Amino acid sequence: MRIAEVLDSHSSNLDDAHQRFLVDFQKQHGVQPPFPVGTTVNTQHGHGVIDGIYEHRPMTYRIKMSGDQKADSPTNRRTLLYFDEVEAA
Repeated sequence: MRIAEVLDSHSSNLDDAHQRFLVDFQKQHGVQPPFPVGTTVNTQHGHGVIDGIYEHRPMTYRIKMSGDQKADSPTNRRTLLYFDEVEAA
C-alpha cells in the first residue's frame, strides 16, 4: 500500500506544478481565449458550443458537446478542453 501512497502524492505534486506552469505561461504570453463564448467548435470528441471559460484550470474552455444527453439539466455536463484543443466549426 505504501507504493500507492507515494505514487498518489507524486501525481498530485506533478498536477500542482503543471497548473503553476500554465498560470505563469498564460500571464507571460498574454494568452487570451481565441474564440468567444457561444462559438461552435470542432474537437477530437466531436463538435459542440463553447459554454464558458473554466475557472479552475488555465486556458480551458467548458464545451457543451452536441448529442451529449447529459449536457442539459439536471446534470449540465461539460467537456473541458484547452484553448488549443478546439477549432472553429
